[in-house]
Amino acid sequence: MKAKFILISLISLIGAGSFFTGAYLSVRTVQFQPLSVQKKERIRIRPGESLNAIAYALHQKKILNYPKLWVFWAWLHGQSRLIQAGDYAIIAGMSAEDLLTKMVSGEVLQYDFTIIPGWTFQQLLTALHKDPNLEHELQGLSAAQVMEKLGLAGQDAQGQFFPETYRFLGQTRDIDILKRAHQLLVKNLAKAWRYRAVALPLKNPQEALILASLVERESKFNRERPLIASVFYNRLEKNMRLQTDPSVIFAMGDKYQGKITRRDLRIDSPYNTYRYKGLPPGPIAMVSEASLHATLHPLHTSYLYFVARGDGSHVFSKTLKEHNQAVKRYILDAHTRPFTWRDLLLAKSA
Repeated sequence: MKAKFILISLISLIGAGSFFTGAYLSVRTVQFQPLSVQKKERIRIRPGESLNAIAYALHQKKILNYPKLWVFWAWLHGQSRLIQAGDYAIIAGMSAEDLLTKMVSGEVLQYDFTIIPGWTFQQLLTALHKDPNLEHELQGLSAAQVMEKLGLAGQDAQGQFFPETYRFLGQTRDIDILKRAHQLLVKNLAKAWRYRAVALPLKNPQEALILASLVERESKFNRERPLIASVFYNRLEKNMRLQTDPSVIFAMGDKYQGKITRRDLRIDSPYNTYRYKGLPPGPIAMVSEASLHATLHPLHTSYLYFVARGDGSHVFSKTLKEHNQAVKRYILDAHTRPFTWRDLLLAKSA
């Protein structure tokens, strides 16, 4: 009888072992099968989100066919509490086990946001609003309200953010990008000001930023930036108006439709450098490192004028006579680009 009991117990144990082994192998087979993904998908896991909630979301997206088995598999391997928050890419051919491994190891997606030199603050905000990978907190806010949220109440937003490509993770807020961009601007401006050339007629870093924004908007090629800066310095030294188109365009705002008229040059705005001498009251654009460096390390020239060739480059002149000849060649005769009132005023005034 005792031997019979032992035999039955042994058979039961073997049977149970076989059952659990079979069950394990079945679950394992499911976990290593490809997910139901035909194209690249993305899932966002928020901090503190449970594995059950994640599995349910994947099932709702028709990515995971057996969510409970996936949760059980993770629990069985001690991974159910090791999932890391972030955005994850799910691609064709990936298995449920691959996805679990990726989430445990934290192989999250990274994104890039680029601030373009020459952008206005409104263009920067528009780009932030359109970025689908950011968490949006700034929509509907004015520039002043945004600056207040940044802890910069009362400061002008123009030019206060450094053009650069900023890498970020999922769930990053748009205001986080602005914080980083402003901090980098402050750092780079302070460094550039500290190592500036001697005897520049600038009172403080803010004036350097203002002038650099004009250089930014006038120049297309890095090699010309120190030349353009020298023209502005020379005109300031001689108490001449800067007469730079970008300042008028900025003053016009939404009224600018691609060209400047004679009436536009009379706009009563402190940013209109055709009407008022000296620097505008603030920057007109985001400033690149190249423009900032050129502004604080200008070439020493006698140039007072420059006119566009039509290919993005300029002809620089020391005298009004030379400038008139350049205007005639590149504007009046060659018709390289449409004639503007800026050329006429530069040819007639000093």
